[in-house]
Amino acid sequence: MIANKININSSHQSDRLAPAAIKDSGFRMTFFVGLLGFILLALVGPTQAKVLVDPSVTQFKQTWNLARAGRHAEFRLQMPGSKQYLLYPYLQYEDYRSRLSSVPPAELAAFLQSHKGWAFSSGLRQAWLRGLGRKRQWSKLLQYAGSFQSIRSAETRCNQLNARINSQHQKSEKAALIQDAGEMWRTGKSQHKACDPVFSWMDRHNHLNDQLVWQRLLLAFQAGNLNLANYLKRRLPPAEQAQVDAFIQLWKNPGHGFSASRHWSDSGRTREIILAVLLKQARKNPDAALKYWQQVEHEFSWSERAKGKILYDIVLFSAVALDDDVLARFALMPAAAVDDRLLQWRLRTALNHQRWDELLISFDSMSAKAKSETRFRYWQAWALEQQGEVGKADVVFKALAREATFWGFLAADHLQQDYRICPITPTVDPLEIQRIAALPGVKRALELRKVGLDDFAGREWYRATVSLSKPDMRLAAALATDKGWPSRAILGLGKSGDTRYYDWRFPIAFEQHINRNANKHNLDPAWIYGLMRAESAMNPRAISPAKAYGLMQLLPSTAKHLSKRAGVKYTNRTKLLEPAANIAFGTAEMSKLLERYQGVPAYVTGAYNAGPGAVDRWLKQRPGKSVEAWLELMPYYETRDYIPRVMAFSTLYAWRLGTPVTRVSHRLRHAATATNGAGIARVSCSP
Repeated sequence: MIANKININSSHQSDRLAPAAIKDSGFRMTFFVGLLGFILLALVGPTQAKVLVDPSVTQFKQTWNLARAGRHAEFRLQMPGSKQYLLYPYLQYEDYRSRLSSVPPAELAAFLQSHKGWAFSSGLRQAWLRGLGRKRQWSKLLQYAGSFQSIRSAETRCNQLNARINSQHQKSEKAALIQDAGEMWRTGKSQHKACDPVFSWMDRHNHLNDQLVWQRLLLAFQAGNLNLANYLKRRLPPAEQAQVDAFIQLWKNPGHGFSASRHWSDSGRTREIILAVLLKQARKNPDAALKYWQQVEHEFSWSERAKGKILYDIVLFSAVALDDDVLARFALMPAAAVDDRLLQWRLRTALNHQRWDELLISFDSMSAKAKSETRFRYWQAWALEQQGEVGKADVVFKALAREATFWGFLAADHLQQDYRICPITPTVDPLEIQRIAALPGVKRALELRKVGLDDFAGREWYRATVSLSKPDMRLAAALATDKGWPSRAILGLGKSGDTRYYDWRFPIAFEQHINRNANKHNLDPAWIYGLMRAESAMNPRAISPAKAYGLMQLLPSTAKHLSKRAGVKYTNRTKLLEPAANIAFGTAEMSKLLERYQGVPAYVTGAYNAGPGAVDRWLKQRPGKSVEAWLELMPYYETRDYIPRVMAFSTLYAWRLGTPVTRVSHRLRHAATATNGAGIARVSCSP
């Protein structure tokens, strides 16, 4: 029978409103597909159906592994066996990559042109152009590199400029060449060595004048790059070199330098340097920055923009540092320079000093968008209650308590109300899912997962789905859920705004590993799930820019010291991409931090994200605060958002697992899950 719609629902869904009644957390959700001809299974438990091995997949993997082992002669002999396979261009890519310097340029250019939408294309192109530049093959570089503005690599940009300098057509394009070379010059960082011949050419032909030198000097100071400033000053006349030396001394020793700076000539470059030093000081020591500002405020003709910028940073970082007189400093700000970010910190300052009147003034001054954020509505209600306006506070608390968010759960705790979790059962058209599955990039992504090239698979999926409409994002999430790829479903639903598709957004996976380690370390499985969901969006192959690995985003240096506690031998960083090992190391770290912070999950969660040193410092700087106020006042915006996210996710996972739902206010303070009484929340979907 062919179904008209795929009604994606769980047989237990109505029971989710009473989690304690649910006996089996290893449920399956079934997609009745019809037209697609497959059954979609939930991300729990082993698939019972026998999986047939596609010989094309086996052939591709064998061939790919030959290249990875450096056996390129055998690899090339075996390549033709996969010529009809969808991923054959990936073998071509690997072949070209391994012999990049010997491939005829026209051949490689044609390959890149016909595969420019593929995930490997940009990396291969950049490596090829980089090689042409290093070999000084100028004519070929000009032929294939494209326009200067289309090139992203600084090295290749400068090599393209070198090619143009050495081109016979230089004279007719000289104005554009000078402009593009100037763009590479104007930066506060040291450029790639490929740029040196370009700058030498500019110098020889008098295109590198003092004005350009000063422009780069200002950028170097703003970036705090004193080595570059010292290098650049040599290009200036002796009198101006002495001026640069004075600026460097101001940067290094502002306490002495600002006294001397009052006697400097009032010029644009002087003001820009002083401003850069003041902004640096504001971040480091706002009290000192205010003192220095008062020394020079009336000595120079500051623009309103410059005044607003320095006062903004002084006030902002005074608030972040919880300075005692920071509320008075807000009065220094020009009205035009006040924005939501500053008002939010004004609110936090008032919270820190329990100045409820000032907190409400700050809230009322925010934009409508900022006032709609749940965290600020919660503190508005709190301040109203402290002011004795209980009726107004209850209105806000009750509205918040209808939302399945961290602050909504806290509001429900405050009112001792049920948690309101109202899932939506997705209904999608199988023909529409088939349309998404047929997108070329999606087809490649799914096939790449079959052959184990997960990194390329993620890139192909991103390229194929990043510009989809919200309804199509939902369809992509359905497809990803079917294929056991929860991280893609989670990201897709985040972009589509379908936050109440809880079965898809909070998949139950890796249960065996989580339960084993939860029992070993006496941890709440829902908390492990919540932290894992926040860290990696359930992607075992996730690697962060900071080189944290896997589901629970472990740094190799951290994992090395956890082997005994985790019961797993650390071999190398790839070990952290194995779910079993990663969860063992991650839960061992949670257990270790619980001991350090005497069983307070809020502090443990913060330390997992920002490190114990940061949490120790914040606890010392913010003594005697409630946990809720403490996390609102922390200076790292990432951790300030991370703790509430983990706690909300943990709550939703407790509900998904069918276990008693611990109230967030209890969960913040106690590692042990509540089993009865005020620590347990009933879940309903009442209006």
